[in-house]
Amino acid sequence: MSMEMSFQGYFEPLAAIHRVTGEKAGHLLHGQLSNHINGLKDGEANYNLLLTQKGKVVADLYVYRTESDFLLIIDKPGEQKVIDHLKKFAPLSRVEIGDETAKYFFVHAFGIKLPHKEGLLTLRGGERGSYVYQSDRLGLPGYDFLIPADKKEELLARLKQENFSEIAPATQEVLRVEQGICKVGIDATEENLPQEARLDRALNFDKGCYLGQETIARLHFLGHVNRVLAGLKIEPNNAVEKKAPIFDGEKRVGKITSSVFSPTLNTVFVLGYIPFALNQAGREFRVGEKKIGARVVELPLESQDRPAA
Repeated sequence: MSMEMSFQGYFEPLAAIHRVTGEKAGHLLHGQLSNHINGLKDGEANYNLLLTQKGKVVADLYVYRTESDFLLIIDKPGEQKVIDHLKKFAPLSRVEIGDETAKYFFVHAFGIKLPHKEGLLTLRGGERGSYVYQSDRLGLPGYDFLIPADKKEELLARLKQENFSEIAPATQEVLRVEQGICKVGIDATEENLPQEARLDRALNFDKGCYLGQETIARLHFLGHVNRVLAGLKIEPNNAVEKKAPIFDGEKRVGKITSSVFSPTLNTVFVLGYIPFALNQAGREFRVGEKKIGARVVELPLESQDRPAA
């Protein structure tokens, strides 16, 4: 499988769609999520995290601004946590939150080379009640499409006409890991800070107070995390499982969170947490109880990382 940008694909993310309405909907979301909600204009979206009071990762989602309200596109594993949390504050803010998942067909297409979002309007047919926004679910340039459920077959036919191929879950996982994209719930949990998990793109440092902001800002302006999610190339002909320990010499210093066979490297490639100070390309570690050799590779993987033919 090639990682060249000519590679185009699509898949259906497992996500829930909730609409947030009310005069203070933006104010509520801005104060609870990690990115700049008040700065969104009609037709814009951004990537967000719900954090604990101590700044640890609970769930991730995209927030899309319509003319009169907001859509929350929440990865399914975190849906209940996000909605339960927001509903605690919704009555005080006179905000309503409604599940609209069944109304929409949701698909992500990546590898798109079009220079402007407007170039994609023909793919969604300009239908009223359809939404499209940039997203990087696999670390590759792409867009999320949110269209009325009865338009599903039309959109899929158009994507195939434009030479997009449906991507199986296993291939999605390879692309994600090779690009160094953290999957919340897998690579980041309520044990992790966003900066540890390479989730900085979900953070805004100019918006003022929000849940978990104090810890996040202190790290950003005054220091750094103690550990970080890194990519490790495993010695050939070895299998490594998720949650396997990572050793520096005889000292256990971290654990693996995601593991795939990488066509780019022609060996197993993993994501895992290592000490921040040791995150240097070429730095050697041992992984698993068999102490298999591994070395740090810069993320995302690039063509120069591929072995010679």
